[in-house]
Amino acid sequence: MMSPHNQETHGAMTPTSGRLMWTIDDMLAERPCPYYDRVRVTELWDGRHGLTLGDILELEIPVTDRLWVVARSGIAVPWTERIVTRAVTTHVLSCGIPAVECWAVRWLDGTDCSAKATWAARPPSRNGSNAGASSKRSRALPPACGSSGRTTRS
Repeated sequence: MMSPHNQETHGAMTPTSGRLMWTIDDMLAERPCPYYDRVRVTELWDGRHGLTLGDILELEIPVTDRLWVVARSGIAVPWTERIVTRAVTTHVLSCGIPAVECWAVRWLDGTDCSAKATWAARPPSRNGSNAGASSKRSRALPPACGSSGRTTRS
């Protein structure tokens, strides 16, 4: 359901009777993939003015499409950040690839959480160009990071 050109929004929702509802227009404003055109979304709404997130999670659509809606609802942000922070702390800070470890330090301390920095820190391809990388995983941060110690996101 996700359009690669529409990752900046986090769910256009309309308050209705104290509950957050997605109308057909709200959903289409998120620019889902072409499969979810007005006809398909109207069919899924089945005559209802709006659907709650719970209603959407019960639709008979692929799980990935339901998660696409969750990501736009705003509730997934704290949940996703906790998962990513744990993964970066557990696996990336001591992965043995200096550029990636430096990125992890900057991401965790909030210095640079941009997508551009993330892509720039990608390790070399697996075609042998990183064959010289040590298989021993060091706990020390590379000197190029410029950080005296690890910090975590709050």
